Amino acid sequence: MDKDIEHAEKALACIDKMKEGLNELVSLFDISDDTFGEMDRLETYKSINRTLGKWKSQYEDFLSEQGQSFSQTM
Repeated sequence: MDKDIEHAEKALACIDKMKEGLNELVSLFDISDDTFGEMDRLETYKSINRTLGKWKSQYEDFLSEQGQSFSQTM
């Protein structure tokens, strides 16, 4: 079980990094000069963000069931 807890903790850290990177990409959008077609990617980025949110909830729920919390373990 310790291995599963460690896996969930690492996964949460990675998800946070992915969400941070995604937010940085979105912050780079320049809708006044859409040279790179970023507005076309916006829906994809939103979908990725929703998926990351679901995964994060799954890992947090698992840790909660184990009497752990992400903030306690990191």
